[in-house]
Amino acid sequence: ARPATVRVESYCTAAPEGHAPVGIGTGFFIAADGTLLTAYHVVRATRLGSGCPVRYQARTVSDELFDLEMVAFDAVLDVAVMKADVPAPVPWLALGSRLPSTGSDVLAIGNSRNDFLEDRVGTVLRRNVTASQVSFASGTVETTASLAPGDSGGPLLNSAGEVIGVVSYISFATGPASEEQGLIPRLIRSTFDRPDYTSYAVPVLAGG
Repeated sequence: ARPATVRVESYCTAAPEGHAPVGIGTGFFIAADGTLLTAYHVVRATRLGSGCPVRYQARTVSDELFDLEMVAFDAVLDVAVMKADVPAPVPWLALGSRLPSTGSDVLAIGNSRNDFLEDRVGTVLRRNVTASQVSFASGTVETTASLAPGDSGGPLLNSAGEVIGVVSYISFATGPASEEQGLIPRLIRSTFDRPDYTSYAVPVLAGG
């Protein structure tokens, strides 16, 4: 699945060519024409704090770089559809038709911890998560995958390699995870070495 997944990079348009990105997230192609899904919070900024306009690009596993344009988004669900300016068909990931059952193995691909398109494995803890602190989309999947900033927007895959969600939220706690403990949408601490974390993916299913 890595060839169909990208690092979403944000740049100040005034920065010189080759300048380091000011932000990093993840996305993945869902069609050969370069249509891509990511988390909306990864690409929602239009200007930096300095006022500089932001442009977004997708970097592939083969180090190709494509300009990205917003097509549509749902800020409540935290999902965005982007279009990459690709010169030829690209690898893409199929969407699954149903959510995985509790205890199923899942895999996310992301760009946290200075890694580049690396896998994060886990199991499904719950489906259709509800919590008072965050308004989760219906069908949101809670997993044990070890995710961190940079993984947002990446695909959550089932054992058949089908996408069943877009990585959106991460929580951390000093004890076993629960709805009452430190649920923080779209942001976590800089280090994540302890095992008491959970991550959440907004469902995206074929025909859904």
